[in-house]
Amino acid sequence: MQLATMPRMGAPRAFSNPRLKGVRLWPVPGFDKYLIFYQFMNDEIRILRILHGARDIPAILESD
Repeated sequence: MQLATMPRMGAPRAFSNPRLKGVRLWPVPGFDKYLIFYQFMNDEIRILRILHGARDIPAILESD
């Protein structure tokens, strides 16, 4: 998976919740409308959610 070898390639996203600092997104290969939201820290990728792009993404991520 490309994300594992190049974790900084995802687009950075900004959220008001400080817990979501450094969240990036990457489209799911083969499923254009689905997005992987992840954080990369200390050589680890933490997948937060995989969501359809039409969802209210800030509300979903900030409510977790």
